[in-house]
Amino acid sequence: MKMLMNKKFKLIRIFVYTLVIPLFLSGTFKTAYADEKEFSLQAVNTAADNKTAASNKSPNSYLKKAIEDYTFGKNFKENKKHKKFVIAILDTGVAVDKLSILRNIDFIKGYNFCGSEEKGYDDNGHGTFITSWLVDTISSLDKNISYSIMPLKILDCDKKGNSRLISWGIRYAVLNGAKVINISCGAKKPLKELEEAVKFAYENNVIVVASAGNYGEKNLLYPASYDSYAISVGAVDSNGKRANYSNYGESLFITAPGGDLNKPVYALGFNKETPEIFCTLGKEGTSVSAAYITAFVAYLVSEGYDTPDKVKKMLIQSSIDLGPKGKDKYYGWGLINPKKILETVYKEKLKQKN
Repeated sequence: MKMLMNKKFKLIRIFVYTLVIPLFLSGTFKTAYADEKEFSLQAVNTAADNKTAASNKSPNSYLKKAIEDYTFGKNFKENKKHKKFVIAILDTGVAVDKLSILRNIDFIKGYNFCGSEEKGYDDNGHGTFITSWLVDTISSLDKNISYSIMPLKILDCDKKGNSRLISWGIRYAVLNGAKVINISCGAKKPLKELEEAVKFAYENNVIVVASAGNYGEKNLLYPASYDSYAISVGAVDSNGKRANYSNYGESLFITAPGGDLNKPVYALGFNKETPEIFCTLGKEGTSVSAAYITAFVAYLVSEGYDTPDKVKKMLIQSSIDLGPKGKDKYYGWGLINPKKILETVYKEKLKQKN
């Protein structure tokens, strides 16, 4: 009887998040919450986030030295097999048609929580840039990682949405097989429904990575503030110091390169005003640093670290302690260390092999 009840409950959940929610989105729910300031949501960005720059520079220069130094275990890496998994991108959508060709990305069916247009398509550019940067970083770590991208549009063409959309996006991702969720956006005020969605992901062993925010304030955005369940990410500048735009606080988990005016992060994308022109863009922000961490999470998942707690433990062990000793409000557990992660994973796999 208990098994029958569990199956029935699961079917009800799937029905709600694949049929009922889309029906509501086409009408009252979207209208009712679109203008509520307490649920105002924007993709985290600064004024410099909109600056673009044509560049022949590698889009992942931060990883270059670590990968060059990582010379041991080459054959071991080449012979391993990866189990395929899904990374959900909750953002403005993704220009699937272009990126699938230019970056050879395997996309699976997404969903548009902002309207009834083409599922998960990007009409702003933010989500496409984040996806491109994420994919470039994963490729720099290991080209053999097997994954698919699920684009979930929870922000409109102006990078605006609400907390309920992000919570629905999380639940949709979990129920439709995502293993990793990148959220390069956030809200300033908490919402119980959003917290429960992040908890739902955690309890189903889905790793949620969320950006801290670009206001330079002593409070992280939500869902990044739900540190019991999500991995919250702040940013450091090109000097390895906390970026002045990066939000900070006790719930900050880790920091990663986010770029700055002098050295932005480069990836493929387009500007909202000229969506037909794809080029290399330069941006900064915790949106970027969150996607960077998500790439490492994807790497760890491919190596068998398949729960949020396992991933968090590895990130803590591999981080460079900055600021006050131990975990602190400015850097969390510290700055991600690519070389240390690669070395630690390799050594642990050697132990298992022997």
